Order: sequence, then C-alpha cells, then structure tokens
Amino acid sequence: MKNFPLFYSYEEIKLFPDLPKTVPYEAIRDHEKQALHNHDQTFERLAERGGLGPDELYYIMHDQPFKFRSEEAISMKDAIEFVKHLGK
Repeated sequence: MKNFPLFYSYEEIKLFPDLPKTVPYEAIRDHEKQALHNHDQTFERLAERGGLGPDELYYIMHDQPFKFRSEEAISMKDAIEFVKHLGK
C-alpha cells in the first residue's frame, strides 16, 4: 500500500477547502498496533473499507484510544491540519 485513504462527511468537505484525500502509508505504518486496538482492523483492511476520518487517524498516530464525541476530543479542524502535515 502506497497511500492510505481518508474520508470526510459532506459537511466537512463544504467547510474545509483542500482536504487531503490520502496520507503516505510510510507516515502511519509504525502505528498499526493502535489501529488494531482502536478498530480491530489492520491499515490494509481499513483502506479496503474506505480509510479513516482525520480525527480517527489523529488518535492512532498519537497511540491513544479514539475519543468519540468527548469534551476532550480533537476538533475536526485540528485533526485535518494534523493529517495535512503527514504528507509533508
């Protein structure tokens, strides 16, 4: 796998211009263990199913459980900025 796909809601696509559609697999591969912990799936399987949202990938990359709709959850804007830098 060369690139890992990202997906967004329709609202996110409207709100945030220039959304990255993928991130390099090289940038995320060392965090597969956390992907398995958070989603019970490998990066390969997640990619086959369409990828992840930027907030989900943020928590995997920080080796943390996903904080869905929590007050502590990262904002979508910040998660998008984070994944934009993964490709650089």
